Amino acid sequence: MGKRKLPDRPKPPNLEQIVADLHRAEDDDMVFQIDKVPEEDGFSFSTLNSPSGGTNLSDLSASTLESQISLASIDNNSLGQSENDTFTQEMEKSYNQVKRLIQLYSVIKMEPEELNNKLTKLETLGEEITDSILDLRQAAEALTKT
Repeated sequence: MGKRKLPDRPKPPNLEQIVADLHRAEDDDMVFQIDKVPEEDGFSFSTLNSPSGGTNLSDLSASTLESQISLASIDNNSLGQSENDTFTQEMEKSYNQVKRLIQLYSVIKMEPEELNNKLTKLETLGEEITDSILDLRQAAEALTKT
């Protein structure tokens, strides 16, 4: 069974790529309808604020989101290096946790087959031990009779 290695994490898009994607997006794009996604476990996307802090995601369209991203990039440039590093470290930590979870899932997925193989080996060994015990008893009985 070959092990699959996860590909390296892609680099995040730069501002120009994000803006280009926003220009191609239609105003009725699903990403702008995020507040219509059913709430699960008490979490709602409509409670999230945009990077500038003034507009709900559900109120944004592609054109307004572009201006919000421009403001966010200015805010990010004014962030202290330690805040930016902390964010990057948190992203790396989350990525590594997800990667580890996927690896563990692959291992767990193969465990039932491996456990069945071990069970079969143990049952075979148990039968061999039982046969050996019977042979020893017969040999002991033969010695006591003579």
